Amino acid sequence: MRTQAISLALAIVLVCPFASAQGVQTKGFDDRQVPNHPLMGANAFQETPREFLGLPVQHRMQADFIHRVDSLRAERMQLPFPDERSIPSGIQSQIYVIDTAIVRSTEDTTRHLYSFNTKSTRTSDVTQKLKDGLWVDTLRHINTYDASNNMLSDSYEYCASGQWMGRYRFTYTYDANLKELTFLYQQLYEVWSNGQWVGQYRITDIYDANGNLLTNVTEQWSNGQWVNIDRTTSAYDANGKELTSLYEQWLSGQWVSDSRTKSTYDANGYFLTNVTEQWSNGQWVSDSRRTYTYDANGKELTFLNEVWSNGQWVGVSRTTYTYDANGKRLTLLDEQWSNGQWVGQYRFTYTYDANGKELTFLYEQWSNGQWMGQYRFTYTYDANGKELTSLYDKWSNGQWVSDSRTTSTYDAQGNLTLLWHFSWHNSSWTPTDFGHASEASVFDGAGNHYDFSDGYNITLISRLIVAGVASQIVSVPASYSLAQNYPNPFNPSTTIRYHLPNLSHVTLAVFNTLGQQVATLVQAQQEAGYHEVKFDGTALASGVYFYRLQAGDFVATKQLLLLK
Repeated sequence: MRTQAISLALAIVLVCPFASAQGVQTKGFDDRQVPNHPLMGANAFQETPREFLGLPVQHRMQADFIHRVDSLRAERMQLPFPDERSIPSGIQSQIYVIDTAIVRSTEDTTRHLYSFNTKSTRTSDVTQKLKDGLWVDTLRHINTYDASNNMLSDSYEYCASGQWMGRYRFTYTYDANLKELTFLYQQLYEVWSNGQWVGQYRITDIYDANGNLLTNVTEQWSNGQWVNIDRTTSAYDANGKELTSLYEQWLSGQWVSDSRTKSTYDANGYFLTNVTEQWSNGQWVSDSRRTYTYDANGKELTFLNEVWSNGQWVGVSRTTYTYDANGKRLTLLDEQWSNGQWVGQYRFTYTYDANGKELTFLYEQWSNGQWMGQYRFTYTYDANGKELTSLYDKWSNGQWVSDSRTTSTYDAQGNLTLLWHFSWHNSSWTPTDFGHASEASVFDGAGNHYDFSDGYNITLISRLIVAGVASQIVSVPASYSLAQNYPNPFNPSTTIRYHLPNLSHVTLAVFNTLGQQVATLVQAQQEAGYHEVKFDGTALASGVYFYRLQAGDFVATKQLLLLK
């Protein structure tokens, strides 16, 4: 299994005629550091992005600007992941991967040394800091895989007194008949304590023969045994569409119903409605409903959120989309139901060049009867369509004011070699660290991702490796599937995994129990394979949320629980 974490925004497609090259995007999750695991408490490295601070609470919940920044440019992501089905036995593929990354920040200089297996999947990342002219080991991230490239373990270590000490580790096991996580999948989360690994949490997924997730059980290690926490059970129609999903909690030694969802689809398999019910006083009570409409090309036109109130469905929010003749999104309008009418809240507007490359993205809010600009992104590209600059402006005192800028440089093969980040200060561009509001995430030709958040200058050294030498064709998933997030419950972040058997346009979004969309995690065309995305709920309140994956005709919705 090759996991491909989706870290968002500013993606650039870099394709070399003879070898896969790299793409870069700003904003991501920092896998250089060893953060506290979500199950261990708040992640000290994840701060509230500065763009959140000026937004009203309701807009943070609905627009969630940074999460939108994470995904708004993901629509144009065409990451050069090689199609594994095209690499049969004995055929070699030349792929560029990143050998070394040097990150210069305002505080220090860090170096990353990477290693890879024969399938060009990254297996280790050793982080070193420059101290007194010498590189000193600080952190290490190690992944192991089986012969089919399924991940077996994912561990983080730190260096203390010259030796590596465990921090936390995930261990994966699979059904003997399966390479693609379609029957039994088990994940164990452990922490390093008193010189040994100690189990903390375990999640077990059971799938049917068609790869549909039937049950998902989360357990916690307590007093020398595994104790149930929660369970999700799903049922499907003959086409593999999820019809119902039941969420239960383990209370007083038994499973107790908490909530369930019911979904319907049109003749094309598109998601039409999703109704959530809560178990209350011994019966199911309607809670919220989400309804979708589409155009003749399957493009989503409207998304209606309603809640059950006084025996009827009452509108809460509505999202409307428009597209150009090429299917590119032009606008996104969000409205709230207020005093018997729909009232505008915020609007996204996109423009593109003749090649379909996004040129501008505009975020506006409805204020005093008119649309007021809030944020704007502007992009430039070279002749090969590689992104050269990204400019971020804010609307202030009736005019656009520059805030930050990112520039990228490439070698002759299209590999990213240098990334700069600047802030507008005292009427000039000043190098400043990316920070948590605008992290940089780079993808190499094999789909490995590299995330950087602290530096203002990132230098990348690539190398060409021979990949694809295997005893058999490397497989891709046989069907679409959406896995239960892990950990669940979580605080403040969790990982969502999904499988794509074909090249697909993917939308992955998170909703609250009112049906309001609080985050868009992915909105992009993605290659067939195994994907994962991290969801950070720092800005959200504790409670039940839902995440929905739409990939082509496939739609699936699952529930997650944020506990702070």
